[in-house]
Amino acid sequence: MKLKLLLLGLSLLATTLRSEGQDYLSVKFGLPKIYWDYEGDFDGLRTIYRNGWNLGVGISWKSANNLIYGVEAGVSRFGNGFQFGNMRYDIAPIYYFDISPSVGYNLSIPNTRIAIIPNLGINIAYTPLKDKVYDNDKTFQIRRKDIKDPDGNIISVPLYDLTFSGAQTIESHIFLQLNPRCDIQYSLNEVSSLSINFEARISMKKDIVRRNITEVIFEGENYNALHTTSLTTTIISLAYQHKLGR
Repeated sequence: MKLKLLLLGLSLLATTLRSEGQDYLSVKFGLPKIYWDYEGDFDGLRTIYRNGWNLGVGISWKSANNLIYGVEAGVSRFGNGFQFGNMRYDIAPIYYFDISPSVGYNLSIPNTRIAIIPNLGINIAYTPLKDKVYDNDKTFQIRRKDIKDPDGNIISVPLYDLTFSGAQTIESHIFLQLNPRCDIQYSLNEVSSLSINFEARISMKKDIVRRNITEVIFEGENYNALHTTSLTTTIISLAYQHKLGR
């Protein structure tokens, strides 16, 4: 109910601003990064990520006093997998979708085409990632090497004699993030501009994804590991903005 009232209030505010200011449409492409925390007594097995991407489309309203109100919708994708030693394997990527109302202020630098625009927003995010069970996973035994046995015969053995069991759980599919952002904008002409955006999305919930690896068997010894992420994200992006006609 509170979320509906918030969105309704933002909608009414946007309608008011449209009659006093100027509308803008923006699109952006960014390179995001998420962070994993590790616990347990087996640090060698890690959840890893590769370069991800973020796409966003937004509309904003600039008022006569240089306040900027906006709403942006987007999607972020992150690589996902496990690594041990120099061996890694990928699993299903992590996606989350978001909508972010925000407010900012346009600080134009005199006698230049450059403006600095600090913003603060709230991200309402959703991830479709699912729970998963890892049952005596032997993936790290797939890569093999040849050695000689005591009789001098060449045999093939796993490069890493490691198996693991446990479960991935998603603590919340819908979550909130505090969203501070700073845009450095360059005006191309009277109707369009480019900007470099530096953004943080700080999750309000400590853990969104938990991978509790209850049993790691490595060279005959038992260990455990816990990998967690709140999906807190940092993003550097390039955005194009176009003034809507009126």
